[in-house]
Amino acid sequence: MSSLAAVGVASCCILPMTLMIFGVGGGWMAFFARATVWAPFFITVAAVMTTLAWGVAWRRQQLRRLIPGLALLTAMTLLAWGIWANEMAINDLLISWM
Repeated sequence: MSSLAAVGVASCCILPMTLMIFGVGGGWMAFFARATVWAPFFITVAAVMTTLAWGVAWRRQQLRRLIPGLALLTAMTLLAWGIWANEMAINDLLISWM
């Protein structure tokens, strides 16, 4: 379930920024503008699901085996929060690079 939340986070926040950094743009990206309203919700769901995944892995004593995947999910969620919180500064930076 946390993987689905991570995909939701990537589709509304990380994916458009990554595509812009690599120079991929166009009218089709306007679709993602509608999804930015839901970004805090998706990121919160991803954070809750990732926290639950850490708890379940610890409770089932499989934490050692799952640390790489859980660490990646945690990093993606933190990155999404960082991008969402600093969206204006990131936009200004990307515009200044043009």
